[in-house]
Amino acid sequence: GKRIHEAIVRSFDEGDAPVKLIVTDSQSFHGTDFLQEPELKDLNAMFKEESWEELRWEDIKCRFCGSGVMIDADQVYDVDVRTMKWGF
Repeated sequence: GKRIHEAIVRSFDEGDAPVKLIVTDSQSFHGTDFLQEPELKDLNAMFKEESWEELRWEDIKCRFCGSGVMIDADQVYDVDVRTMKWGF
């Protein structure tokens, strides 16, 4: 979460075009809901005040087809993926 905050704030501070951001979490790792961190809550509050797009997670279902290291044949299955896109 801190790196997301840093990247967005730095792009504004340096006068560059706002950074474009993509974050994915297909494994649902524990502790990845960093939108609850104070820096990102403050950033979202500023975005809301300025009527800009807020940082938010979006859940999507993707169909995966492929094989692994120890699997010869392709497998097809659905994967639940959390994504966060900002600046597009």
